[in-house]
Amino acid sequence: MILKIAGMVLALSLMSAAHSSDMVYEQTPSDADDTVLVNSNNLANFKGSIHDVHTYDNFTLEKAAVVAAVSWRGASSDAALNGFIITLYPSTLDRFPAPDMDKPMAITWIEGAGDEKVLGNGLSDFNAALSSPVQLNADIQYWLSIVAVRRDFTPWGWASARSGDLSSLQVFKDLKILPVTTDRAFCLKSAVATEH
Repeated sequence: MILKIAGMVLALSLMSAAHSSDMVYEQTPSDADDTVLVNSNNLANFKGSIHDVHTYDNFTLEKAAVVAAVSWRGASSDAALNGFIITLYPSTLDRFPAPDMDKPMAITWIEGAGDEKVLGNGLSDFNAALSSPVQLNADIQYWLSIVAVRRDFTPWGWASARSGDLSSLQVFKDLKILPVTTDRAFCLKSAVATEH
């Protein structure tokens, strides 16, 4: 019972951060005891590593909006975290849609842990403003990628969500693509959060 209550408190934490500004879209975090972390990390050098893996999750807005900030849940930061890369992509028009890697719409580099709120159980909520706001249209599939840039090979995990289409993708350095059977926890906002 205590674990279920703690899980609900953790899920509400990301939602309350999202509501401190104008929420455009949200994939609600899983309860703490049901959270699945999926690796999404890059070695902090310019060449990368065979251990690099990037995770992507798709979403569709019900109405057009300008996105200015992102919140997400994942493993808490540690000394090896150099920062994050947040990227928004359009979707390919293939039979099996995927992020169109050749046409990123926005790329934001965050130094260190950015605006991190430690939740306990090895999880944190993170918030960051995009380097430039991005106009997204309704009824079009987009993809979000959040990648931890690390100074060692230990993985960082992006937490699961209990809403969405029950899938996300992992892309490995050798271009191997693996489907993931859970969504990732994130929130898109039209304004930057000023308080938690």
